[in-house]
Amino acid sequence: MEQQLLGKYELLVSLGRGGMGEVWKARDTQLRRYVAIKLLNADLQANPDFVAHFMREARLVASLHHPNIVQIHDFQFMGAQTASVNAYMVMDYIEGGTLSDYMRNTVRKGFFPTAEAIVDLFAAISLALDYAHQKGMVHRDIKPANILLDKPVSAGNSIGVPILTDFGIARLQGSGTSTLTHALIGTPLYISPEQAADQKVDARSDLYSLGIVLYEMLTGRPPFRADSAIAIMMQQMYGNPTDPARINPRISPALSAVVLQSIAKDPEARFPTATAMAVALAQALDVPVPLNLSNQVALGEAPEHNPLQPATPFFGIDPDIPFFSSSDESYTPAVAGPAGSLGVYQSQQSFTPVPAIYPGEAREPRLSGRGRRWVFIALMACGLLILLGVGVFVYPLLFSPTGVPKVTSSAVGQIAFSSSPSATNDQVRIDLTHVASPPANTTYYGWLVNPNNDTSSPSHWPLQVQNGAIHYLYSSPQHSDLLSQNEWFVITAEPVNSTPIIPFADPTRHIYYALFVHTPSSSHTFDVKQCVLGGVTSSAAPCNR
Repeated sequence: MEQQLLGKYELLVSLGRGGMGEVWKARDTQLRRYVAIKLLNADLQANPDFVAHFMREARLVASLHHPNIVQIHDFQFMGAQTASVNAYMVMDYIEGGTLSDYMRNTVRKGFFPTAEAIVDLFAAISLALDYAHQKGMVHRDIKPANILLDKPVSAGNSIGVPILTDFGIARLQGSGTSTLTHALIGTPLYISPEQAADQKVDARSDLYSLGIVLYEMLTGRPPFRADSAIAIMMQQMYGNPTDPARINPRISPALSAVVLQSIAKDPEARFPTATAMAVALAQALDVPVPLNLSNQVALGEAPEHNPLQPATPFFGIDPDIPFFSSSDESYTPAVAGPAGSLGVYQSQQSFTPVPAIYPGEAREPRLSGRGRRWVFIALMACGLLILLGVGVFVYPLLFSPTGVPKVTSSAVGQIAFSSSPSATNDQVRIDLTHVASPPANTTYYGWLVNPNNDTSSPSHWPLQVQNGAIHYLYSSPQHSDLLSQNEWFVITAEPVNSTPIIPFADPTRHIYYALFVHTPSSSHTFDVKQCVLGGVTSSAAPCNR
């Protein structure tokens, strides 16, 4: 294979590609050491003063010197071609994998690290984040894939030493790109509500993202999942996370409170610093609070306790809360790669879960044979009473045609598509009557939605109610085929004095809807119905998303 050179660096193997660039393992031919090189794709059209901007941000990133932040050694340009400049950054090469790799092979499969290992991990990350924040740097993209894991320094540290990477990458790319674009390029699973809403971002945004990582470390899944990036961003801004204790019942109320405070929607309600969160985490897990990064478990010392791990791994508690999505790969025993990439979990067979008791929890005394017999009789009696009571209410549903309440709603109006002389179905008309006024402090918005397309913001417009009616005509400026490109129409109640880019996440704010049919013989006019009628929510997708 032909040798690839980048100045004095010999490119050896591609380590991966993301929305912000491509990372290579390389060799410094002068210093004779391995380095990691990230190739950045920068758009000069978005920022005419890109070169000056890039060098200013590069100096800030390179000025960070912390044992848990990857060290940047060099920034260079590869040359200009038309409207783009290819730049690259040279940094330390870390032998281990990422925290994302580790979580994929452990917590997402029901195997949780010890309390000491979790506290060590988040204490190190928190100290690094607070250091960067004190230097005026905000990461803006904290997620497991941006946390490298170096070799464990002791047998007690089963995860590895975390090293933060990709500091300031979003700002290095140029300040003209919107937050929505960055979120769609990368992953919205860890983005803060204020970042998703394209508002001002500060250090507290990083703390929210770190809280999402903590949630996933303790439960095996992030708090918000959906079929599209836009839908996840909606949840980050407006959705309420499931209490982590519902997913992993080994999580104590104190630990659950720490997690939920770390991902509070209001930045003021979060922890003031990352280290404050780490201290609260240690206290909730009932382990000593690390004073600094040198406070590691002694070599060969066995972990004290593991409050998160049941006797056997569990894969979800609430049937309505999947432990992981259908897109996750099936489990195969994971053989560890380079030291630190998977910690001490060489395979599923070699992992021995440790049954745990909550800190301070007493073991209940065993019942005698007579006690067990009376308990059994009492339980049987309670069971019969419950079945009798449930039967009274469930019987009508079981023997109804569908077994569930029906939503029967007559149309309140119609949405119709028409064609202009320039294009097909590039106009839409909305005519509704007997429409309720929007809830207090909200405004109606109409949305054309395609749930299978998350690359752009859906078409939407504010709608005014006059004398209980809505009449509105919209023409696509781009003369797009509005019917073929969308599946739903939905009217939501959005907060006043705001300019939404995605429909409000709360399903109770989805007021009216229409479903489109795409067949050659179908009409271009569709009935608009209510999402909620008589207290029962329609099962139509627009009413529940």
